[in-house]
Amino acid sequence: KIHTDLGDKFIRAVNARTKRTVGADYELQDGDVIRIVANK
Repeated sequence: KIHTDLGDKFIRAVNARTKRTVGADYELQDGDVIRIVANK
């Protein structure tokens, strides 16, 4: 349920190291740290 809600409400993700915005189609690399931005 959490994954479904997060996917449905996903807005964008931010790479925590570079501060770059990445989209839902971004393929995570080993060691990536992201912050997920979603609607409530």
